[in-house]
Amino acid sequence: MKYSKSLSLAAMACALVIPIAHPVQAETKLRLGHWIPASHPMSIWMQKWADGITKKSGGKLSVPVFPGGQLGGPRQQYDNVRRGVVDISVIALGYTSDRFPIATMIDMPFLGFKSSAQGTAVLNDAGLRQKYFDKEARGLKPLIFFTNQPHQMFSAKKAIRTPADMQGQRLRASGVTPRVFLKMAGASPVGLPSSQLSDSLEKGLIDGMVMDYGAVGLAFKLGPLIKYGSEVNVYLSPFAIIMNPKSYAALKGDHKKLFDQSLVGQDKGIAKVWDGSDSAGKAAVLKAGVQIITLSDAERAKFKALSAKVIDTAIEQRENKGVPARKAFDDILAVVKRVTSQK
Repeated sequence: MKYSKSLSLAAMACALVIPIAHPVQAETKLRLGHWIPASHPMSIWMQKWADGITKKSGGKLSVPVFPGGQLGGPRQQYDNVRRGVVDISVIALGYTSDRFPIATMIDMPFLGFKSSAQGTAVLNDAGLRQKYFDKEARGLKPLIFFTNQPHQMFSAKKAIRTPADMQGQRLRASGVTPRVFLKMAGASPVGLPSSQLSDSLEKGLIDGMVMDYGAVGLAFKLGPLIKYGSEVNVYLSPFAIIMNPKSYAALKGDHKKLFDQSLVGQDKGIAKVWDGSDSAGKAAVLKAGVQIITLSDAERAKFKALSAKVIDTAIEQRENKGVPARKAFDDILAVVKRVTSQK
């Protein structure tokens, strides 16, 4: 009995000196699937962002990336994230304009944007996000809104100097308002995934497109298939990096802190990526032999006159659906004027 009692006392003593094990945070994976080609500067940025999170967490928080539509095309990304097919993705708001009727008003023509930096600053304005944009992202957690750089007009057959030159042209554009703009100019707007542009141009299914230099010259290498590029800075397109709310809520402790910190200031970094692709894209277009056309003040004035009608029509269409578009556009326009007036 004494021997057994001694063993029991010894066991208790050992238990007292054994350190208490603290729970170790388990490895977490966040799947990032998107539709942008792997060679596109934005796709490269996302890979670096994901790699940075993995590296800083020592591999405990990893973000495997599936670019180029491996897990679905651009129109599927909203639902992919909402349903948890992926945790994070990028959406082009123009493909889901019915869900973002206010945020997509930033693609109204001729608002005076000269860069992605300006458009991105407007979409991430704290007041506008709180009042309008974040509320439209139902079933999602919007991380960062951004825009590409302003679009130009590219044609395979006919130089475009005025709206009259667009008559009968089959031009690709994304977004509701851009298509209204083309239709009111007498063109035939074509809704077409960017991945099909090259084939469509080669087969003569479209006559051109309204896109940024980076996409035309670098991402899709369309320079050899077009003859003219008209520098009009007609509009820009809005995008967002989105996340499944449950996936975000599941992040705890150091993982959540690291993830949140990884987003700080990245809106400016993304805009720099887009704006940086502009000159390189233009160089590629010029190398391919595309004739660049600079509009005169008189020619530009004709586009602006048309744009005023397009904006009124686009706002009226939204108002008819119960969207407070006129008040929202006034609020957006106030921020646009402030941002575009800054040096």
